[in-house]
Amino acid sequence: MSVSVLSGETRGRGGNALARHLLSGAAGQRVRVLEARFLAGQSLHTQLRELVAGAAGARTDRPVLHVHIDPPPGWDRPDVIGHWLKIYEAEFGLEEQSRMGVLHQGKGGSERLHAHVLYSLVRQDGRIVDLKNSYRRREKISTITAFELGLPMPPIPRPRSVHRALLRDGRVDVADWMLQHCSGLHAPMRVAEVSPSERHIAERTGQHANDVPTILARLWPASGPYRFRRALQDDGLVLAKGTAGPVIIDGANVAHSLSRELRKACRKIGKPPPRAVEVKAFLGNMPLPTVAEVRRARAKMKTRRNPKAQILGGITGEQIVDEFGNRTQFVRKGPPHRIFMRDGGWVLVDPIGRRLVVSGPAGDADTLAEKLATLEPFDVERQESRRPENNVFRLKAVRPGRGRFQDRIEWWTDHGQRPELQDDGISIIVGGTVLFDRGNEIETSLPPSTEALDLIAAYAAEHWNGGLELSGPPGARDWPEADKARLWWACMKAGVVFHGYNPPPSLVRRWEAENAGQPTGAAAAVLKPSAGGHKTKEKEDTANRASAIEGEVVDIQHRIDAIKSEWKSHGRDQDWIERMRAEIDRLEDLKTDLLGSLSPQDRQQRIDYPRLGM
Repeated sequence: MSVSVLSGETRGRGGNALARHLLSGAAGQRVRVLEARFLAGQSLHTQLRELVAGAAGARTDRPVLHVHIDPPPGWDRPDVIGHWLKIYEAEFGLEEQSRMGVLHQGKGGSERLHAHVLYSLVRQDGRIVDLKNSYRRREKISTITAFELGLPMPPIPRPRSVHRALLRDGRVDVADWMLQHCSGLHAPMRVAEVSPSERHIAERTGQHANDVPTILARLWPASGPYRFRRALQDDGLVLAKGTAGPVIIDGANVAHSLSRELRKACRKIGKPPPRAVEVKAFLGNMPLPTVAEVRRARAKMKTRRNPKAQILGGITGEQIVDEFGNRTQFVRKGPPHRIFMRDGGWVLVDPIGRRLVVSGPAGDADTLAEKLATLEPFDVERQESRRPENNVFRLKAVRPGRGRFQDRIEWWTDHGQRPELQDDGISIIVGGTVLFDRGNEIETSLPPSTEALDLIAAYAAEHWNGGLELSGPPGARDWPEADKARLWWACMKAGVVFHGYNPPPSLVRRWEAENAGQPTGAAAAVLKPSAGGHKTKEKEDTANRASAIEGEVVDIQHRIDAIKSEWKSHGRDQDWIERMRAEIDRLEDLKTDLLGSLSPQDRQQRIDYPRLGM
C-alpha cells in the first residue's frame, strides 16, 4: 500500500479556542508541547497570545498559520516530522518566523503520532509570507521527504506539476526518482473540459462553462450573422465587441471569446473549427455593442423589475430598452412581435421576413423602427390607418361592460390583431374588414369577413355581457340577410344574444343539426322560429328552452356565490375587489337577461328561486 506524509494548513487569528484545541486530551489523547522559537512564553496560551500580539498592526486579519503533519503508519516519528518541517520552512521562507506547536498521540486508542505547528506570517519588515500554490508545493515537499528518507512514492494528485517544479528547482535526482516510481507520470494526460478560472466563475455565478459551447454546437454553422445573433439572443446570450475580437456574454455577464468557444463547440460535434479570420469575415460589418454597454444595459434592466421591459429586451436587445422602455405601452412576443407605443403607434417586428411594419400616428413607432433598422437590415414598411367609409353600420352593446381602454387594446392584441389608437377609438383590420372599436359599439363596413364576425361575437361575449344589436346611421341600407345570418351564427358559437334578429327556421334547423340539436350559451333565448311546426312541438321547444335557461341561471348564481365566499380572504386586495364587483354586476345582468327572455308563466313554474338564493 502506498503511504505518504499528509499535511494541511489553515490561516486564522489565533485565540483561546485554538489553544484549547491544541491542548485537548479528549478520547485519551496525549499532548506534548514542542519547544517554541522566538517566543518567551512558558505556556501554550501565553505563547499564542505573544504570537498574535507580534502581528499587531500588519495588513492582515489572519496572521497565524496552522499546519498539521500526519506521517504514514510506521513512519510516525518526531524525526520524520522535523525533516518535513525543515523542507517546508525553506520552501516558504519561514525559517526566521516565530513558531510554536504540539505533538498528539493516542486519540481514540490509536498510537499514531501527528503534529500541529503554528507560525506567524508577519515578517520583521511588516510584509506577509506568500503562500500561493501551497497545496502543490506541499505535495512537492512530501515527495522530497519520501525520497530523502526512503519512504515509498506518495500518491500525489498532480504528478506532472510536481515533476516540473522539481526540475525548475534543480532537484533532478528527485525528478528522476519520480519517473521510476510514479505511475501517474506515464498515464495518458487528462484534458479538463473547463479551466480552473472557468470552474471558479461557474461556482460563483451558477453559469456552467460548457453551456456556451453546447448552444454554439446547436446553432453553428449559421446561415447569416443577423440570424445567428438573434438565435443566440433567444438562448440568453449577447454577441458583443471585445477588446481582441467578438465575444459572447452569458447570463452571468461573463464574456467568452467567440472564436475560442466555437473551437470548443466544433471539437464537441466533430467538425473542423473556423479560424478567427473566418469568424470575423462571417460577422462582416454587423454593428455590435461593447461589453460595457451590454453590462450597463443589463444592470438597468435589473433595477426595472418590469416584465414588459424583459420581453422588449428579448426582442430588441437590452440597449434599446433604456431608450424606449418608458415610451412603450405593452409588448406581445411572437414572432412576429408586436410593440405598442404610448402615443398610439405600432411596430410589428418580423425577424423571419426581415421586415418592420409601422402603423398608427407618426412618432415613437417610427423612431423605434429606425433604430432597429440600424442594428439589423430590416425592410421598414409604413401602413396607413383606415376607417370604415361606406355603408357604415354599428354593432352596439346591449348592456355595456366596464372594461378599460387598456384591456380592449390587449384583448385585440391577444387575438392576433394589431389595433391602432386613434382620437375617438381603436382601428383594426380583420381579414380585410376594417373595424372601429368605440368601446360600447363597433363600426364595420359591408361585407364583413367571417373572421371579423367571429371576433366581434367573441368581443361581445367578454366586453358586452353577452349581447349585441345591429344599428346604422339614418338612411343607411340594411344588412343583407346572408350577412345577418353569418353574424347570428358567429354569436351562437360564442354564446352571445343577437337582439332584434329572428333567424329563419332553416338556419335554426341547420344549427341544431350541426350542434347535436341543442343551442348553446345565452343565445338559446333567441331561438324563436318565425313560422311552422305543431303546437305540441312548440310546447316541447319552449319547455326545453326554459330548462336550459334554468341551468344557465343556476350556474351563474353558483359563480356569484363562489366569488362571495372568497371575499373575506381578499379583504385587503382592492384590485381584486374592484374586479370581482364588476364580475358580479356582469353576472347579475346576464342572469336578468336570461330570466327576462322567459315568459312570466315559465319564470313562475320552472325557476326554483329559493335554490338560487334569490
